[in-house]
Amino acid sequence: MAKEFGANLGADLKTAQDDLNHNLRELNSNSATVTIDKPLPLGLLFSKPNVAAFALVESVSAKGPETKVAAAIVVLRAQNRVLFLYLYSTYKDESTVQWLHKASEDWADSILKANE
Repeated sequence: MAKEFGANLGADLKTAQDDLNHNLRELNSNSATVTIDKPLPLGLLFSKPNVAAFALVESVSAKGPETKVAAAIVVLRAQNRVLFLYLYSTYKDESTVQWLHKASEDWADSILKANE
């Protein structure tokens, strides 16, 4: 998973941006275009049996100033299903990434425990 995540990050974000803008136009033809730019992979947050989490920081803009957003992407296996969990926060400093790490790990642990 780590190899795939790192190798396709730029292409995956471009696809996500295109999909998001398409869906926004479907909802409202006057919607702002969202730009997701400059992803900076931060690497693996944690990895344990049946779950791994990765982090990145990216710049996002839509009808306004650019905002740095930190994201945790969690890949989890529960009851023979793969779940993708996404957790976002406005990036302020290193404490944002520490919060993402703790919150995403707590969330993943709760899901795994509920699906034992």
